[in-house]
Amino acid sequence: MNMEWTSYVIGGSFGLFLSIQYIVFYLFLIRSSEVKKFRSDLLYIILIGVFLCLFSMFGLMHLRVGSSILFRFKLAAGVGVVNLYVLLMRQILVSIKDLTFVETDGYKFANKRYALGFSMFSIALVLFILLFPVDIGGVTLSSRIFTGAFLAYLLTVAVIEAVEFLRIISRERGKITPINMVRHCTIFWSGILSMLFWGAENVPSLFLYQKVLSNAGSFYMYGMLFFSIGLSMNLIFEYMEVMTRVSETNRKLSDLNRKMMEEIRTAQSLQISLLPLDKQKDIRKYLDMEISYMPMQSVGGDYYDFYVLDDNRVIIFLGDASGHGIYAAMIWAMLKVEVEEMIEEKQFGDIAAAFTTLNKRITRILENTYSYATLFCCMIDPESRHISYISAGHTDQLLYSSQYQAVNKVRNKNPIIGSFKNAKYTADSLPFGQGDAMLFFSDGITEGTNPDGEQLGLERLMDMFLEVARENQPAADIISNLLMKLEDFFEGSMQKDDRTIMVIKT
Repeated sequence: MNMEWTSYVIGGSFGLFLSIQYIVFYLFLIRSSEVKKFRSDLLYIILIGVFLCLFSMFGLMHLRVGSSILFRFKLAAGVGVVNLYVLLMRQILVSIKDLTFVETDGYKFANKRYALGFSMFSIALVLFILLFPVDIGGVTLSSRIFTGAFLAYLLTVAVIEAVEFLRIISRERGKITPINMVRHCTIFWSGILSMLFWGAENVPSLFLYQKVLSNAGSFYMYGMLFFSIGLSMNLIFEYMEVMTRVSETNRKLSDLNRKMMEEIRTAQSLQISLLPLDKQKDIRKYLDMEISYMPMQSVGGDYYDFYVLDDNRVIIFLGDASGHGIYAAMIWAMLKVEVEEMIEEKQFGDIAAAFTTLNKRITRILENTYSYATLFCCMIDPESRHISYISAGHTDQLLYSSQYQAVNKVRNKNPIIGSFKNAKYTADSLPFGQGDAMLFFSDGITEGTNPDGEQLGLERLMDMFLEVARENQPAADIISNLLMKLEDFFEGSMQKDDRTIMVIKT
């Protein structure tokens, strides 16, 4: 097998590999947004690989049979490669211009007209080659004329594409990443140098009237081989660009996550400082009380607080702000500020009137935000053992009666806080005798689910509370035993809402 045969076989193999490589890449990422963005580029390269295979196949057949029609088919395939290369380069130039984020419709339209005109010219040239007998490298005058015209065609295309590519690259250089610059330049120079290889094979024939390079192999195929390698390297550079983007994205996400965690820790520290931890000792002088607070995230939207009024009555709040995380915590903090201000103004002597005022204040802040809060308030007089309470949209709370050895729902229906500015609130009352226990909780408890997706529910919570409260233990033991029963039910399943439990006992 001589060098010309070898060059055709090797060049055709690289063309086949190029097509398969890009077809696999295209099919593997067909649904990816990145592939959709560069779909035209991929199709052009796949077709270039196909035409390279055709060029090689017709070249081998021409060497074996010597038919002029096979030579013309080979030459037509070569023109097809040049045309596809021009379309590919124009697509790349448009994508480079798009990086400027300025109006590029005029440039796109001009490129479409140029690409259409060049494609029409290439089709006409292919028809001429197929319909009229030509023999580049022959000794006849017509062959020399066609050889010169074909060389002029290749040189003109190379010059036009080089001028336009270098003009755009020099203008947009600062907007192109280094890897993309290498990728675009690889495609450009592999195409340009390939056309120079194609022309180099016929320059001696034009001036020396004979084909003198066949012993060194086909320069046509060397150009095709060089072009195939350049387009294959483009895929490697594209992969490197993707990995660089992924690495940069991960770095930015890591930095963003670090900053968010720092902000969350700051918010968590602020919320912890706002929790009434220092008040619990004062409240325990009047009531036996214990709390368990479990936010779903680092900060939560469950609000609780308690105060001792001037007449030694104890007022307890437990609420739930809409949403989760920092957003709910902001509503939580705002609600606490408003309640404390009203406590200082001594407006909670009548809790129904106080809630009407509190709702007006909160609604002015939350209007048009579609946010709200549910709030349960309980005022306890330790001497008279009497409770006044009000529920602003909060779930029913539970009261254990030691006299009747039963747990009852503490119900009171009033509008939620923050949605209806002119809402009016009413309170209810009930006795709170010796040995009675009251359970305050947020809906994160009753709406919590086990691994099977089954909700705890209010009835099951009532049964658990009855079981632990009838043993007449302190509030801390009631909370501890109740939490163990809850954990047995939830079985460690991830909580989907904040969970707060408070027990008071006389």
